[in-house]
Amino acid sequence: MSAEENLKKLNLELPEVSTPGGSYISVNVRGNIAYIAIQFPIINNTYLYQGRLGDKISTQEGYKAMEICALNVLTQVKNKIGFNAIVGLNHIDIYFSIGARLG
Repeated sequence: MSAEENLKKLNLELPEVSTPGGSYISVNVRGNIAYIAIQFPIINNTYLYQGRLGDKISTQEGYKAMEICALNVLTQVKNKIGFNAIVGLNHIDIYFSIGARLG
């Protein structure tokens, strides 16, 4: 089953590619390894779920924010290198930034 088929089975849809802020690039390929830059819970250029987890953001909203970040990672991979180029996953770091703001 392809990545797209798995996403569809899970009722998930990849968002549009977000434009990275600052001076970094979203995907950096060195040899046969791709490094994906930090992804935020952004949909249609709108930064979602700002605030402190447990204060302004519920646990459920925190899970949704992380889902959006993960989907943004997959969007970057699909757009920049393609799912078929992936052989494996070395590791993934996930952080929830408290009170982060863009701009």
